[in-house]
Amino acid sequence: MRTCKHEGEILATRFTEADFQAFVAEVRRCVELLGLKEWRVDFDFCAVADESYATCGWNVESRSSLFRLTARPFPVVRNKTTREMALESARHEACELLLSELNDMAKEVMSETMVNAAVHTVVRRLEKVLRT
Repeated sequence: MRTCKHEGEILATRFTEADFQAFVAEVRRCVELLGLKEWRVDFDFCAVADESYATCGWNVESRSSLFRLTARPFPVVRNKTTREMALESARHEACELLLSELNDMAKEVMSETMVNAAVHTVVRRLEKVLRT
């Protein structure tokens, strides 16, 4: 669905229920490919706290995770459908889950900014592998 906002006429869109179902399927596919079978994986289609399209929260000790796809409107991204964006977000968040334990340990001795930068360098590379 696409609408036009009145603040400066910014074209906005949002994910649909079908996009959310594609997100769920892609996360499940990636979790299996990455060998994360010991993780409990839950999903939510809601307004995420920041400007992200999706998030992944986790508890390493209980091996539980929550993948969220935003239900908030966001600016249209040129040359990308909401389905493509949902699938890309699913791959990204699955890679974050793969690195979650390392992420948590690193944050105990390094700044969150440094850890996030390093994690996202690896995540971007892994996303390309999962795209195929």
